[in-house]
Amino acid sequence: MPKLGRKYQALIVAILIILPIFIFSCANVSSSWQPRVYGGDPTTPTGIIHTVTATPDSKILVRIDVESPSTEYIHCQIILVPPGDQGGDSSGQAKLLKIDDQGIEPYNETILLEILPADASEHLNFTTYYIKLYDSLVINCSILGHIPEGRWIIFLTYNENEVPIMSATWTVNETPVSNQSLTFTGVGIADPMLEYGFVYTPQYGYFGTVLFFFSGFTLIALIVGLYSILKNDNNRKRA
Repeated sequence: MPKLGRKYQALIVAILIILPIFIFSCANVSSSWQPRVYGGDPTTPTGIIHTVTATPDSKILVRIDVESPSTEYIHCQIILVPPGDQGGDSSGQAKLLKIDDQGIEPYNETILLEILPADASEHLNFTTYYIKLYDSLVINCSILGHIPEGRWIIFLTYNENEVPIMSATWTVNETPVSNQSLTFTGVGIADPMLEYGFVYTPQYGYFGTVLFFFSGFTLIALIVGLYSILKNDNNRKRA
């Protein structure tokens, strides 16, 4: 029995050692399953933002263009970063918003996204969920009654491989009394999906993946061994 007790204690100690290693490696291997496919260059976007306009009805119109005429439709995701509560250069929460057959996801209950077609006569009901050449993405803050003041940042990315199509940052001082063109610049972030934490890269590469499987199998073996010892112990006590 003392020998059996020592085996039992040794397995418990081994499990306590392996378990945190397994948990630590889980975060690394989960990010390995979603590898980055874009290590982009912010100086060479595949599209451009033509104008950014603030309106008196608390909307911001972001008119887009593309450098490649062959890209007729852009089915994309949007990263929107509104100003923070302090205004100025403070940033609110970055959110990844999708355009699909269900429409455009709102940023929240007060900031909505819409598409303003370039040919309004063709799309009076605004039912198109694809951004075309010369269309405008509308950041609608009319529920608030004003445009939040401070720095706004926006990225448009392809769904398939998260390649940034275009990006811009601008500052709003107050909701204008008439349509007002806003000065904007490109955003020098190579990989906004990674920058804002929407995807992750493994910190320890293949070593973390090997560690995950090794610690996982070891943990299973130790638990099975512990169960066998306890089962045999109980059978001996009954005998």
